[in-house]
Amino acid sequence: MSFKIFHKNLVVNCQMIAFPDQVMEVLEYDDFYVVMTDYHQSSTNENVYGIDPNGFILWQISPFKSSIRNKEIEDLFFNPYTSIEKLNSQHVKLIDFNNRSIIIEAYSGCLSDDK
Repeated sequence: MSFKIFHKNLVVNCQMIAFPDQVMEVLEYDDFYVVMTDYHQSSTNENVYGIDPNGFILWQISPFKSSIRNKEIEDLFFNPYTSIEKLNSQHVKLIDFNNRSIIIEAYSGCLSDDK
């Protein structure tokens, strides 16, 4: 499989996928990609996506739920992901702006049950 990054676009097997922010990092799996967009420009913490080999977005990471309970702070509080790491053939580690991490299943974007 092959891919190329052009600012806010990712080209996968001749299919162009447009993202709301610049593509910063791409992890390649067997017949699958996990993409993280720029967290500096992002207005959301949902900046990680799963892409199939035909160039379709199959999932976007679910919103991070802050443990902060103060409503005024919570409204201003979001933590985009700043790093993604391929752990193995099925899992991705996501690290947010506050250096907290979660492990998700690469092909679904769901939280992993594996410890």
